[in-house]
Amino acid sequence: MKAGVDNFKPLTIDTVTADSTVITGSGEPNFLLAFAVNGKTIATGSVLSSGRYSITIPRQEAGAVIDGIEHDAHNINRMYITETIVQPGNMAKTTIDELTTDSNTVSGTGEPGGIITITNGFTTIASGVIQPDGSYQFPILPQPAGSTVVATVIADGKFETAFTIVKDNTIVQTTINGVTQLDTRVTGTGEPNGNIELRNGGTLIASGKVDINGNYDLPISKQSAGSVITATVTKLANGKTSSASTTVIANEVSAPVITAPTIYDVDTQVSGTSTADKIFVYNQSGLKIGEAIVVGGRFTIEFPKQQAGQTLYFTAVDKEGNHSDFTTRLVEKATIEITRAKKIGIVGNTEQLNVTTNPPGLPVVWTSSNPAVASVSTTGLVTYKSAGTATISATISSGTAATVQVDVSKVAGPEITTPVYDTTTEVTGTAPAPGKVNAYVDGEKIGSATVNPDGTFTVTFPEQGVGSVIEFKAETPNGYESDPTKETVKATTIKINEKITSGFVGKTETLTATTTPKDAKVTWSSSKSSVATVNTTTGVVTFKAAGTVDIIAKLANGKSAKVTITVIGTPEVTTPIYDLTTEVTGTGTPESTVVAYVDGEEIGRTVTDDDGDFTIIFPAQEAGSDIQFVAEDANGVSGNPSTVEVLASTIKINETGKTGFVGDTQQLTVTTTPVNQAATWKSSNVSVASVNSKTGLVTFKAVGSVTITATLKSGATATTTIKVTKKSIRHT
Repeated sequence: MKAGVDNFKPLTIDTVTADSTVITGSGEPNFLLAFAVNGKTIATGSVLSSGRYSITIPRQEAGAVIDGIEHDAHNINRMYITETIVQPGNMAKTTIDELTTDSNTVSGTGEPGGIITITNGFTTIASGVIQPDGSYQFPILPQPAGSTVVATVIADGKFETAFTIVKDNTIVQTTINGVTQLDTRVTGTGEPNGNIELRNGGTLIASGKVDINGNYDLPISKQSAGSVITATVTKLANGKTSSASTTVIANEVSAPVITAPTIYDVDTQVSGTSTADKIFVYNQSGLKIGEAIVVGGRFTIEFPKQQAGQTLYFTAVDKEGNHSDFTTRLVEKATIEITRAKKIGIVGNTEQLNVTTNPPGLPVVWTSSNPAVASVSTTGLVTYKSAGTATISATISSGTAATVQVDVSKVAGPEITTPVYDTTTEVTGTAPAPGKVNAYVDGEKIGSATVNPDGTFTVTFPEQGVGSVIEFKAETPNGYESDPTKETVKATTIKINEKITSGFVGKTETLTATTTPKDAKVTWSSSKSSVATVNTTTGVVTFKAAGTVDIIAKLANGKSAKVTITVIGTPEVTTPIYDLTTEVTGTGTPESTVVAYVDGEEIGRTVTDDDGDFTIIFPAQEAGSDIQFVAEDANGVSGNPSTVEVLASTIKINETGKTGFVGDTQQLTVTTTPVNQAATWKSSNVSVASVNSKTGLVTFKAVGSVTITATLKSGATATTTIKVTKKSIRHT
């Protein structure tokens, strides 16, 4: 509103909010200003020569009306009046101070006068109004570690939130495992990453850090039996401590013997033997969980069930309280497995389920996930009630369970237990009883059979072609058929298993065949019975003469397989063998190998020519030895041998004269077997008579008696004794 008649710039006020502490705008330069709320002046000032102003004011509530007046300092009648309404401001930022598991108050800051709600999840743990100074503090119950606490402030239709995660201010309880007077390490558990000290009485014996998993293992010197070791862990975050102690155990007492090799998570007692008076058992946290008295050297100690993977420590204690070393046992997980014969249940039928447990004989609790489909008794007898699926569970006392899913249907399809080939005219299988099994090809029934009381059946039908699909359907007494069980007709096959290519006269070889279907009837035949015959049912081949022959295996439907065999004869030697012989001739199968053996050791080898003739060379053998001549095939397999005995060579001096005269000579000769063998001659007394070692010519030198010896290479000898005299001189 403008008063007076002079022209001057009217007063304007910029937007003012509940957060504003300065009021600005424009007006007539150098005019005086005054601002009031509800008739009370809140600020005064003047317009700058620039026509703008900026004056400090206290914060005002949203909706308040600020009246502004400008006027000439020299003429009060020159004035201008205007007003503005205070707009809502921005909310103050909401904060929430850190909380721990020990906190029993929650505090922070927010919009003064705002409504605040403190929640943890969906639970409201405190609420109220923010103080005029923007602070709040409310009592709360301690909150769980790791949970999120949210502060929500609402003011003037706006809201602000803040949260904090509750920090764990507790400390893990420290444990210390048992220590004996011989131990040089101490183990246990405590606050992860905490500092740990081990003291015996007031003496520090070790210090270190708990690892990230909460375990510690510190070296110590051996401590006296009966002394007490205390482990103290300090949590770095809050300085809290936790301690545990153990008494050092003497080791003179013998450790107890636990009879059972394994302790399971279902066991609550074990037995054993000991020479001490009592038995204690500790868990791996060092807590004693059982105690027993030894009677007559035996004990049974009871304890709570332990989790699999935990270690139990058994110690024997004598009358003086001395403890033995620990006997430890790792707790194993007891197992259970359900055994089931059937795959599908039929409504109205029952099935007995059985379990195998380790250890054996554990009690079992049976349950069904869907009793409307299949119920189960306390003994594992399942009753199928309606079509559907149910899970049957068997649970042992440790909580370990085995499950089996049962599918229940109104009509179960047949199971075919024999393969179907193009020669098959009947198949066997199992199906629900009572009932029938029908066989179809392309929708046409080709066979039907009644199911036996034990659930088995045999259905016959004509032979079907390879690749045909036979559908087998189970039929209930009321005429309902199951989904088909499809079998594709397979081709019959036959194969001779042995890869034989050669044989030897006089020997036999058993041939076998693999057929589909398995064990189909096979008939054996020979293409040339003069070379080899074969038993028609057993496949035993007898080799009779050298040559080539086909052995055929044939099925009833005409399918066959064959193997071609070259039959090798026994080599025959055509010359006698003496202890001087190094080469013999003979005959055998053309282009075959002939090997000579003495006492199993090869002495010669050759190959027959196109006519079967051979010459074989070998070292001379002792008389009386047997040389075996064997034919051998390309694979090194040998036939029956021909055996030739080595004959002794002989020598005889032909001349019969027993006298000789000094100065004369005499030619000695020999007869040998084999003939024409060279002899070596020798004189027993060269002063009486000498002999040419090669020719046998004897020269008589002096009166006396001499023995002349002829020797063959084999060592055979002949001798003659000659009396040498002087010639008589006749006087006339």
